[in-house]
Amino acid sequence: MTCLLCAKCCEKTEMLLSNADIEHIEGEAKQSRWRFAYLRDGYRYLKNKGRYCTFLNHARRCSIYDIRPQGCRFYPIIFNPYLNKCVIDKDCTNKDNISTELITEKCQELRAFIRILEDERSARLNRNSTKKRK
Repeated sequence: MTCLLCAKCCEKTEMLLSNADIEHIEGEAKQSRWRFAYLRDGYRYLKNKGRYCTFLNHARRCSIYDIRPQGCRFYPIIFNPYLNKCVIDKDCTNKDNISTELITEKCQELRAFIRILEDERSARLNRNSTKKRK
């Protein structure tokens, strides 16, 4: 995928993070998860600073590109739960240059990643409900 470097994908992002994403960023970028991630409804998300991802620098480039989260690596391929399929994000400025072959190729990996996110969310919610009952 060729990126046009517009940073549109980094604007008002609601990128989901896996435990592996968080541990990788913490270890490689030497930053506490509380600086770049937050928890909502059992999911972990990448924080924004103002309108943009916390890792977007002043040159409008990703400051952790080599260790960016898995969801960022899939982008602009996203999973649409209403259609139950992988699609190209309509907001991507380069969407017309993404082949259907690439979508098909990446979709299985993306679905597996979503299962990981769902399992991690369930585990968090189960831990929290167990704590509340004690």
